[in-house]
Amino acid sequence: MYSLKYKGHQWLKSTFPNIEISSDYNPWFGGIQTLPEDWDFNSKPVLKEKIKTDFIEISDSCGNIWHGINSRLLIKEYNEFKGLEINEYFLMLPKVPVLCHVIEVSQDMKIFMKNRAFITKTFFNLNNDLTKSYVVAENEEHDFIKY
Repeated sequence: MYSLKYKGHQWLKSTFPNIEISSDYNPWFGGIQTLPEDWDFNSKPVLKEKIKTDFIEISDSCGNIWHGINSRLLIKEYNEFKGLEINEYFLMLPKVPVLCHVIEVSQDMKIFMKNRAFITKTFFNLNNDLTKSYVVAENEEHDFIKY
C-alpha cells in the first residue's frame, strides 16, 4: 500500500509510481510492505514479480464486514523463494478511521521455510517538525511504547 489519506493528510511516505534509492534501500517503495527478512534492504526481486490486487470484503468472528484491498505477491521468478505467496490485507470498517493490516503467507516451495522471519516495513509521512511526530508500537512484552 502506497497511499493512505485521511482528513486531507497523506499518512504514508512513498514515491509511487516512481522507484527510487533511499538511504539503505535500493530500490525504495515506501508505504507498507511485508517481505522475507532476507530482503530487508534489497527488494529488487519484487520488481520482477507481478503483484495482483483486488477489492475485498471479509467478515470477522463478530459479524463485522471489513472492506479493503488484498495485495497478492506470488513469487515465480526468484528461484530461492519460488512458490512463496504473500497476501497482505488492508482492511477498514465503515465509518471507523482505523486500518487493519493482516498478512497471510503460503508456501508451495521445494524447501519448507522453517524459522524464517518476515518483516513489515511502514514508512510514515512525518510532520516537518519532528517534535510533533511519534509512533506507538507494541513490543514483544505487549507493552505499548511511544517513539
